Amino acid sequence: MTPRRDKRGRLVCACGGYHFPHRRTGGTCVHGSRTDYHHALRAGLSLADCTALLSAADLRRMFPYPGDN
Repeated sequence: MTPRRDKRGRLVCACGGYHFPHRRTGGTCVHGSRTDYHHALRAGLSLADCTALLSAADLRRMFPYPGDN
């Protein structure tokens, strides 16, 4: 099967995480590292339980320290 591309020629993902073709590893894409976090939020888990599902790198990216640039 040939990979699907958007109008600009970029590869797109059709995993079902969104209802439209999207870039791979987007917020709720099944190929992203934060998929479990977003699914848990939608299921109604507390923010503390959801953040426990994230890796340290994802936490740093989503909630940067005040001195980070």
